[in-house]
Amino acid sequence: FEHLTPVKIEKCFEAATKEWYRLRAASIHERRKQEHKEKAELAGAENA
Repeated sequence: FEHLTPVKIEKCFEAATKEWYRLRAASIHERRKQEHKEKAELAGAENA
């Protein structure tokens, strides 16, 4: 770890944080899509 400068660590951390937010946003988006689909299926079942 000695060869890592604070700047390198910060860049690494920044990249990891951005990736984490991106993945989190993607998973929230997927969950919303799934919920929407389930609601539509429930509504369809009630109308049937």
